[in-house]
Amino acid sequence: MDKRFVERQDASSRDAWLPAASVDALRKCIARYLEGQRNATDEIQPLASAFAQCAREQGQAPERLLIAIRALWGQLGLSQGDRLQVASLYDQLVRQAIESYYAH
Repeated sequence: MDKRFVERQDASSRDAWLPAASVDALRKCIARYLEGQRNATDEIQPLASAFAQCAREQGQAPERLLIAIRALWGQLGLSQGDRLQVASLYDQLVRQAIESYYAH
């Protein structure tokens, strides 16, 4: 695991219902983006769709999806500088997750 990220400690957290594989893929995407691979943004749409699909399958309201994404983002333990660099990824993830949630 990338040392930039803090390990998720509480499985009962508000975002625990998000698919673990997608959460891990998001961490890797962010790490690549921070390493300068700006094409990592291409990976956000499938992750947003996976989060939205999971929310629908779990009967989660779109508001819960947003809360889960925000909680997950906060758990990443990114430094202030890193958070500023990946702010656009967060915005893209939120926007596309909501679009995906309502697209189906």
